[in-house]
Amino acid sequence: MSGQYRQYLPKTIQEAYVQHAQDPNLMDLRDELGLLRSLLGRYLSQFERDGDLVVNEELIAGATKLVDRIAKVHQSITQYESRMREVIPLTMVPVLISRVTAIVRRVVGDERTAQVVGEQIAAIPVISSETIVSG
Repeated sequence: MSGQYRQYLPKTIQEAYVQHAQDPNLMDLRDELGLLRSLLGRYLSQFERDGDLVVNEELIAGATKLVDRIAKVHQSITQYESRMREVIPLTMVPVLISRVTAIVRRVVGDERTAQVVGEQIAAIPVISSETIVSG
């Protein structure tokens, strides 16, 4: 683990951090959403008396905080999924370049022009998710 906060973390948290940071589905927040919904259900059950929910200021304050967090996580999931529909995975970039080059070759009919176009497309800087997150 690298980072500016490492010195402040106990070893057990450092190990968990590394494990989570290496998760290939790091941006998938559905587990967190499920956890928050489960916590809300548990929280609400603490205010149940004889099958009815006893509504008071404590219940409203706590439930409001949890519902707000659930809404924020849901919004984050929705925004992330929307952005991901607009993203081409880096592993697909060579395939895209190959297909564009094939189209140029068919339309232009000149192998050298198609090769130059393919090389120029391949030279376009690609912004990776690491650049976006750290930048």
